[in-house]
Amino acid sequence: MLSLVLAQIYDLPEPAHIRDDSIVGHPKNPPKFGQIPQIAITHSQPHYLMRFPAINELLKTPKCIFVVRNPKDLLVATYEKAKGEYLDKKYQKQNVTFSEYLRNDISKRYRMEDLWGFIRFFNAWGAVNAASPKTTLLIKYEDLLNDPLEGLKRICAFVGIDASNEILEHAVNKSSKQEMRQKLDKSEAKFEKTVNLDQRNANDWFNESDETFFRQICARYLKYDFGYLEQVK
Repeated sequence: MLSLVLAQIYDLPEPAHIRDDSIVGHPKNPPKFGQIPQIAITHSQPHYLMRFPAINELLKTPKCIFVVRNPKDLLVATYEKAKGEYLDKKYQKQNVTFSEYLRNDISKRYRMEDLWGFIRFFNAWGAVNAASPKTTLLIKYEDLLNDPLEGLKRICAFVGIDASNEILEHAVNKSSKQEMRQKLDKSEAKFEKTVNLDQRNANDWFNESDETFFRQICARYLKYDFGYLEQVK
């Protein structure tokens, strides 16, 4: 959505496909247009030094927006997308179950999102947000899904992008699931797989043992839950 907003404001061609990073780039691959705000997206953890306000002020750390999602939904969606050939190869066994995925041994470092990965992400960004609340913005995936226009307004206001309602509404409309499917990069077609949690609740994947394991691990290691655990207790 942000790419579409900037494309409208600066009269640039809209992204050709869903992974087009010409407008909103990557930390190691900056946007191609120098006249626009330099915005990058990453799934990485923030550097540990960002937890210290004095360091952020000294280095003039850019503003950061981080998006979090209900951990149960996140785990289920990741499992459903990865299960099969990809997940079996990571675990070196056939038909990896959700329970096995949930209990992934952190020491094996499979380099894929799992329970441990989400805990690290939540704790890291939670600490940065607590240290520098004026330069970090928390966005919940569910809020963005329920009211994308309001979410986009918050994001633009935070980073200082002045966009009209017409531009914002255009960006939201062009970012619907239907529109995004039309812009899917063919080389990444395997990532098109989605999980409809409107029809099947994430809790359906968790048996009693999974639920107990999940709660115990979160109680022990998760420092910042952003209110999500209140929904699963």
